[in-house]
Amino acid sequence: MNNIKSFIPYLKHRLYMAAIQPLFYITAVVFDLFCAVQFFFGQHFLTGGGTSDLHYFFAAVPYICIIIMPVLCIKESGISYEEYLPVSDPVKITARWISVFIQFSIMLIPLLLVPGCVNLFGDVDAGQTAAGFIMILLYGAAASAMCVFFSLIFTSNTVAFIISALCLAAVNGIHLVSVYTASSSLLMHFVKAVSFSWHFDAAGKGIIDSRDIIYYATVTAALLFFSFFTAERRRGKRLSKIDRRNFISIVIIFIFVLLNSSKYYIRADPTKTQKFTVSSYSRQIIDSAEEHINITYYRSGILSSLYPQARDIADYLAEYASYSPAVIIHTADPDKDGSSELLENYGITGRQIQTVGNNKTEFVNVYSAIVIEYMGKWEAVPFILSADTLEYDLAGRLLHLITGKQRAVNLLCGNGLSISSDYSYVIPWLNSQGFVCHEITPGISGKTETPDFTEDTVAGGNLLAVFGSSEITADYASEIENYIINGGRVLFAVSPYTADIENTWYITKPENQSLIEMLSAYGFDFSENIAADISCALITMESDSNEDGSTAESMHTQQLNYPLWVSLFPQEKAPQGLTLFWPSVINIRNDNIKPMLVTSPASYQIEPDKESSQSLFVTNPFLVNENQVETAGSKKSANIVGAELKGSLASYYRAGETTENARIAVVSDQYFASSLMLGYIGGQYGDYRNLDFLTNILLQLNGEEELAELHKKAYDINTSILYKTPDSESFTYMRNITLICIFAIIPLLFAAAAIIAYVTRRRYIAQIIRSAVHEKTK
Repeated sequence: MNNIKSFIPYLKHRLYMAAIQPLFYITAVVFDLFCAVQFFFGQHFLTGGGTSDLHYFFAAVPYICIIIMPVLCIKESGISYEEYLPVSDPVKITARWISVFIQFSIMLIPLLLVPGCVNLFGDVDAGQTAAGFIMILLYGAAASAMCVFFSLIFTSNTVAFIISALCLAAVNGIHLVSVYTASSSLLMHFVKAVSFSWHFDAAGKGIIDSRDIIYYATVTAALLFFSFFTAERRRGKRLSKIDRRNFISIVIIFIFVLLNSSKYYIRADPTKTQKFTVSSYSRQIIDSAEEHINITYYRSGILSSLYPQARDIADYLAEYASYSPAVIIHTADPDKDGSSELLENYGITGRQIQTVGNNKTEFVNVYSAIVIEYMGKWEAVPFILSADTLEYDLAGRLLHLITGKQRAVNLLCGNGLSISSDYSYVIPWLNSQGFVCHEITPGISGKTETPDFTEDTVAGGNLLAVFGSSEITADYASEIENYIINGGRVLFAVSPYTADIENTWYITKPENQSLIEMLSAYGFDFSENIAADISCALITMESDSNEDGSTAESMHTQQLNYPLWVSLFPQEKAPQGLTLFWPSVINIRNDNIKPMLVTSPASYQIEPDKESSQSLFVTNPFLVNENQVETAGSKKSANIVGAELKGSLASYYRAGETTENARIAVVSDQYFASSLMLGYIGGQYGDYRNLDFLTNILLQLNGEEELAELHKKAYDINTSILYKTPDSESFTYMRNITLICIFAIIPLLFAAAAIIAYVTRRRYIAQIIRSAVHEKTK
């Protein structure tokens, strides 16, 4: 009871001592600025690859804590009198730990401005934010307990600071030991189990895992217990046999708690998209299985030690199996059990990753593949490093195994280019998404014989993607229409113009407009104008001119906003957005047609120059300047660049023929999946949004809307792009607000707190003096 009575006053004393120290406020400002600047000015934000995914923000916290936590545990000078206070060691240690933890928690409060500022650019997932901050607090509890322990062992502040920082650095990065040295599997499991950062990774993505919670709670309790034990030993007290047995028993309990937490655990996914939770659609697929489903995860041991995401894959597979006894999960290490030869039979090869050790850099062959077996058939996910797309990958392949239905798509290049060479990414990409692709050849203008599209040139399936129309004759367009009338679903990526994408970028209008006229008759009326937008691609060009127009001494690169390459916001049919190249504006003249892709409200139209002998539009990035935006004036509005038809359709080439269940999607850009054009916008890390859109729209056309939803779930609209700042003006405005929050509001908050603490202390001292004077005058 005395300990309880003395605890609160002593804790208040510790907090008061911290509040009057300038070091706390300086440390708090450094901590908050580091976390905010690391995120906002990192390569994932203001450099053009922006994201509102807070995983990168949370990932910075453990590393700045290497310095911050030891600073918070520095003992105040002249505090030796505390040794004589009538307060027990457990009370002192507990109060000191709680005091440090409260200081750390106070430092986190201004960081709530970070998700607030990020929300100015793109949507922030509240579930991910909550999970991240909850785990930051648990991490802080364990880290502060460690630093309190070392500050108790070492009387010197300098020594305690150095040892605490080194130990925190070690437990934060110990899971990377296998990158720099050869490690046994036992050692790799150990370093993962004790790594603070490893246990923090899942929460940064929005997953609350009981194993991580128990780990931090157990480490905190263990360190406090060892601190109590150390304090007793420093006072010269020797443990009795009963105390030693109790000590050993408690240590064993801690070990068993950690071991059992890895066997019996629960995971919660509070994020909006539930990306790491098995959906009802996946459960329906599992329930439809008549036999056992064997899923084998082939994962190299070294890979699991390098990437925390490997645990996410294993955890998701375990959750996948928990819904039905029909699903059986196996895990294999090809590097140990020799299953690499079996993987070769599945067509699965290893991937090279870089490791550093023994003063040299090496490349190691690793496996991370999933093989699904059902009733003697199999499907494979050749390589996977995260659980982001795992549910979509499993659902699509399992659906094929159970139903036996092949997801086939026919690919037709109608602009004189080639699918295999000019659209070289399309087939490999669609194959990886579970599609079987068949390339077909269009009719050639001038030939009298046109092949029967529905019989001779289509290898299978009722799905067709058409890229370009300039080489599609009227007879062949008629065959495509017949394909639609007979139930075929078609994606048309076409426009009235063609561009010289390999050389000048000149835009011309081909004489053959057969397919365009057919689509116009359906209600897809292509305008003569092309769309331009302030929300556009940023491209790098070489120039021999200075900004003032003078000739430069040598060629230099220049980054330019190119409004003719329109960057679309994330929208329902394009969850990540996409980039369209010189898209035509579509006017809808059919009630069954609905907009599918639209530009931003700051978009405008450019009329063709019909007198030009070279190009109908000015396409030179150095000549397409922002004056176009000003001349557009009140003409700015959202323009339709993609539309979809569902329902009745009257034939254009065959009078009187109709269908009631037509399904057509039109994108007014024939180059959006071109490998050459994707190379321009790919950047260092690649931009696959256009190919993801292609996958998603083909799934919807194929009647697989639920699978398409899983695909969109994998590429969350909330964290894929900073769509709230489409132009440089709005981006600059929001960036200035962010800079004010980081470099003004956060420091001012702690400066105000320091002033309040100083004034309060002065008043408290003045009150004591007045009381003393009053007592003396009595």
